[in-house]
Amino acid sequence: MASVKGSLALSPAKRGGEDLDENKGFRAKLLKLYQDTRFSDVKVFVGVNKRCFELHRAVITLQSGFFEAACKDCFQEGKSGEIYIAEVPSEAFEVVVLWIYEGRYKFPDPFNRKLVESVFIAADYLLIQGLKKDILKAMEGFWKLPGIDEREDEAFQLFETLYKHSQLTDWKDLREFATKITKMWYVRTENILKLSRGGSAVALGLFVEIYENILRSAVCGPCRIEYLPPEDQDCMMCGDKCTGPIYVDASESKES
Repeated sequence: MASVKGSLALSPAKRGGEDLDENKGFRAKLLKLYQDTRFSDVKVFVGVNKRCFELHRAVITLQSGFFEAACKDCFQEGKSGEIYIAEVPSEAFEVVVLWIYEGRYKFPDPFNRKLVESVFIAADYLLIQGLKKDILKAMEGFWKLPGIDEREDEAFQLFETLYKHSQLTDWKDLREFATKITKMWYVRTENILKLSRGGSAVALGLFVEIYENILRSAVCGPCRIEYLPPEDQDCMMCGDKCTGPIYVDASESKES
């Protein structure tokens, strides 16, 4: 059994072309295993319709903290080989399962924001941190979607959902997504207020920080001692080019 786990632990992060090719080949075999239910040893019934997925303990327990706990013999699910998850929609769970076996995630085509959110929430519920990170990395593809100029509300709603089901380890990717939103559009006041009413104080603070940095980068030294605009920009307050230092100690400025 130890050798089986060692093989299943192969990760796309391994270095070297041969290792990556070996991993892809192994993932293809895992996907084939998922499609052939003859050797499955656990049934997972998902959603209100109780759709049945016939899976393999050795695979799903390595990727999901939820399944690792549920498949233990001390729980009824572990003894019966049947697990019921009413909280996760079956469409989202199917994407989760494909990621567990195939090891990759891509946006639905055509793009479906609600499905992306459902998969992210499902990954959070099932304690699958790897899938959550892959979804956040895939957000780069959001900016290449057709009609992106008209997707402001969709982008903000997507950010809000991902934020609510994220951990501190996801902060860097969330910050990049929020920065892209502010660069693409001027976030409307009602959206900012929505964050505050929803109790998302940290997310609200994130947007405040981003806008503060934008203002700091556009104001020259004499107007704001600590920050300068890029060399090719004028100060948005006084309109002059700033030739002073990037940072001036406050005590020195007072003496002068």
